[in-house]
Amino acid sequence: MADITLTSVVDGTVANPAVIEQNFYTPSVAGTGSLEAINGHLDNANRAAGWDIDRSQIQEGALSSGKGIGGNMNLDYFGDVFNGWLPTPDTWANRVLNKQYYQAIPGASITFYLPYQVTALVISYSVYFGGKGDQLSEDGTAYQDAVGDYGNEVGRIEFYLDGMRTGSATKRTNLALVPPKGLTSSDNMLGSWDRVYSGYKLITSGTHINAGWHSASLRVVTRPSNGQATLRPNNQVRVRGRHMNYVYFR
Repeated sequence: MADITLTSVVDGTVANPAVIEQNFYTPSVAGTGSLEAINGHLDNANRAAGWDIDRSQIQEGALSSGKGIGGNMNLDYFGDVFNGWLPTPDTWANRVLNKQYYQAIPGASITFYLPYQVTALVISYSVYFGGKGDQLSEDGTAYQDAVGDYGNEVGRIEFYLDGMRTGSATKRTNLALVPPKGLTSSDNMLGSWDRVYSGYKLITSGTHINAGWHSASLRVVTRPSNGQATLRPNNQVRVRGRHMNYVYFR
């Protein structure tokens, strides 16, 4: 901003209270006609030559901030909760149709507030999970999805930002497949086949960096029951340790 220009007060004359009030308190868009300018309007143009700003003179949270959450209690997701979800149409083109089935994972989901529009937002996350499931459909054939590999997964975990998933049709971007361990033994949920899924998202444009409330989450879906509940146990995904962090920069 330009230098502050105050309305003159003539020495030896009766002061006008309105002028005094204006000089001290009256705000303006430009912020140059009142000492109110020191309340957030000062910038580098007002810095005296040779005076450098150090960290002790910057208010906490003025340039960056962040937070993290996590959890390590086991969370179990069973297939009968997700009845209606089908692997074949679960493509990027049909993400709106299928997002209703994905459940946010506590400890890997966060809501946060940006006090101003930021230059960059970084969200990092990880999840430790495993699963067991029936690889056969009701007619006894192997499950197949659009790329022919649904028999190699019992569920999926995806990254969502402001309520929308951010993956792509390749499925491997921002998405973790939960490999099945089979249903032959209950001890196969002890962790020997578990996977760790880690990643981060850097956002530098779009509505996600605007001031206001935002959300990010890892969400899980499990393959529904194959309709033979009397013959086979239900499909299951178990989420173990997980965390999510965010940091933003002005």
